[in-house]
Amino acid sequence: MTFYPVFLNLRGRRAVVIGGGAVAEQKVRGLLAAGAHVTVVSPETTVGLSTLAAENGIELRRRPYRAGDLAGAWVAIAATDYRTVNASVWAEAERAGVPLNAVDDVEHCSFIAPAIHREGD
Repeated sequence: MTFYPVFLNLRGRRAVVIGGGAVAEQKVRGLLAAGAHVTVVSPETTVGLSTLAAENGIELRRRPYRAGDLAGAWVAIAATDYRTVNASVWAEAERAGVPLNAVDDVEHCSFIAPAIHREGD
């Protein structure tokens, strides 16, 4: 697969993250730093992600992913350990024209994101 490098202006745009673990938490931190309005869909979340949600106005849907969760999204990230979930999110993203990054699952990615080091991490 060949990718084209690009940086996105997410300020004020809706980003949906599917997953609630440590990787999802890192992705949410990056999206918030970029000014995105974030929605997280996951039956469980890390304590840190729950705190981020409470302090930053993140919409937190405490349930499994279901079709329609990407409605209105400008970009999406699937940060789950479940390839079947990633595949379902991918199918919806493709139908809706929403760019998707499925963490560590390049088959289900329309974009990839490099690791970013921020001071204090």
